Amino acid sequence: MPSSFTMQYSNKNTAADVILKASFTTEYAIPAGYDNVVNGTVGDKGVIRVEFDIYSAFPKDLGDNTRQTGDSFPCYGITGITGNLSCIITIGDDTLTRPSPTIIEITGFNAISANTAVSIHFPKLKNGSTNGF
Repeated sequence: MPSSFTMQYSNKNTAADVILKASFTTEYAIPAGYDNVVNGTVGDKGVIRVEFDIYSAFPKDLGDNTRQTGDSFPCYGITGITGNLSCIITIGDDTLTRPSPTIIEITGFNAISANTAVSIHFPKLKNGSTNGF
């Protein structure tokens, strides 16, 4: 869990495609987001998960209308995160009484030290109607 987390839109128009900037500060070190094998032993693999509330804020596919679970989602490390980022979307379920969130899982990054300020851009998503993340 990050010690702080904020989201900023490139445009406040709720009908617009935007770049969403997710910023957080790590409370703990995060292991590299790829398989790390040392002396034949697989070490921990870091994963960053960003959840989007599809109940009151975001369209379940984040506005593309063609995305499916397992699809690649564009994302770019801006500060505090390096490597070959891979972002995969898991579409939430909006048929439940309380819908499950849409999730973007980020892997492929180098290890991140504790207390590091991290910013990631997610372009090409539909601006949410409220701050539901």
